[in-house]
Amino acid sequence: MKRKSMSIRDVARKANVSIASVSRVLNNQQDGVSEPIRKKVLDACRELDYRPNPGIQDLVRRGRNGHTRNLAFVVVGQEAFGRHVYASSLDGLAQGSSEGNFSLSLAHMSGDEQNPYDLPPILRDRRVDGFLLTGRINEKTMLTLKELGLPYVILGVYSPKISGDAVRVQLDVNVTVHKLVEEFLKAGKRKIAYLLSDPKLYYAQEFFIAFKRALVEHRLDADDRHVYRVKPACGAAIEALRPVFASPDLPFDGIVSEDSMHAQEIAYLVGVRSGAFGKHDPLIATHRASDEYQLPIPAIYFDGPFYDEAYQGVNLLIDMVSGKVEALGRKLEISTNVYKL
Repeated sequence: MKRKSMSIRDVARKANVSIASVSRVLNNQQDGVSEPIRKKVLDACRELDYRPNPGIQDLVRRGRNGHTRNLAFVVVGQEAFGRHVYASSLDGLAQGSSEGNFSLSLAHMSGDEQNPYDLPPILRDRRVDGFLLTGRINEKTMLTLKELGLPYVILGVYSPKISGDAVRVQLDVNVTVHKLVEEFLKAGKRKIAYLLSDPKLYYAQEFFIAFKRALVEHRLDADDRHVYRVKPACGAAIEALRPVFASPDLPFDGIVSEDSMHAQEIAYLVGVRSGAFGKHDPLIATHRASDEYQLPIPAIYFDGPFYDEAYQGVNLLIDMVSGKVEALGRKLEISTNVYKL
């Protein structure tokens, strides 16, 4: 016997609140909804296994195979889409989804979501066939999103605790760092320091580990005294390195910072004492976020793979949605350009 589907009226009756209150909770409206009422509504939804009706317009959009032909790009974290790195990602996503005849929507999550009812409506109501995910992803976020049962692809470097057996597309960190060290050697630099800006960030950890490995492979000094640890904040690099640059001789002739903001601060310190170290003016290596980005002094760059990550990711997702591939646990690593300007 087919189970009767629950309505918003049933939820209101179960929670002993008004239909309007249920509607405000399910649409993530904060005004006029206390935390006790919110909890009662969400508890009632879970007990009744209530699923919001996505609306007749979504039913019309669905084809005979049940697909909406919609995808979502989901960014987790307070910065939302304000970061410049997402511009290239959006270009890649738009190109890939258009070629696959899919529409693309944008969604933002805070990372504090506790259950599927906290998710953006486009995800909560399953108005998409799958989604691409990046940003400040955490384990709780992943547990909540997995409850949707939708295909998804993670873009970026994340710990196994977060990525698990998910499909992910990411920068090939080891190859990239190996190329950086080779560029230093071509420039005659052999004492290479490292600015570690956020050791809690898994990507920063992986980059640093790859750097240490590359030094050993090239038989260069991997002394921890050449590692400078700073907080991920504006001005932190200047504060940490100012005493080093004030000395007559630098303990390094090259320095790596995967954080382009901190690289700008290092460039400022180099500029202040330009020529003071003779032929040993340090060479910086950092991430080049866009074609317009360039330090005011010669530097080594590695391109952000954001366009390629996104383009390859959306094509993988479309193949998963259409059933062409079973991509469980697949990791696709993107190589990137490294060069001196």
